[in-house]
Amino acid sequence: MARSGTPRALARLWVSTLVTNLIGGWLVTALLMAAFPALRQTAIEVAGQYIGLGTTWRAFALAVVGGMLITLMTHLQHTTESDGVRLVPAVIVGTILSVGHVNHAIVASLACFAALVAGAPFGYADWGGMVALAIVGNLIGGLALVTVLRLLQLPHKVIQARGDDRGRADVLSLIAVNCWWRGWLLGVSGDDFCQPPGHPGIGAGPRPPGRLWLLVGT
Repeated sequence: MARSGTPRALARLWVSTLVTNLIGGWLVTALLMAAFPALRQTAIEVAGQYIGLGTTWRAFALAVVGGMLITLMTHLQHTTESDGVRLVPAVIVGTILSVGHVNHAIVASLACFAALVAGAPFGYADWGGMVALAIVGNLIGGLALVTVLRLLQLPHKVIQARGDDRGRADVLSLIAVNCWWRGWLLGVSGDDFCQPPGHPGIGAGPRPPGRLWLLVGT
């Protein structure tokens, strides 16, 4: 968004991160299963819950939630420079992912890798179907439901980061979308909704109170 990279570089980062996490995860889980054979049955049982979801709407919904949680955790960690404080959202989100069996591509894959090494009744094809659906859901949850909405609420920071007229025009387009759906939810005109208190509006409809204006930015 701040033009510090390109879409191609971003895609390369995502793919390389996914592949290296999966390869590293397989090696670590294989090592753990060899070192602690007593955990093999537990690994099979845990992974079976992910595989048992199949390609259902419930599996997809859990994947969307997983993407939202991980992305929210990342945003929270970026708000502080303290490593101790950063551990708090990591522990909380990690606990929710594991206890709730939320369908996150990497977390679920680690459980499946451990089970596969331990002799699980399912195969890598079953894991492939599970992780493909998880990736799609994670992207939708993380990008559409967290990152984009956050950018819509902080347009001035994006403009400042980009520092050019084109960036301002792009962000103003995002603001327009933000105003439309927020105004639609409240049953008021989008044009009126996006006028801050004390500013002349385009129409004559009602305007939200001052605090509500803070939600759509300046």
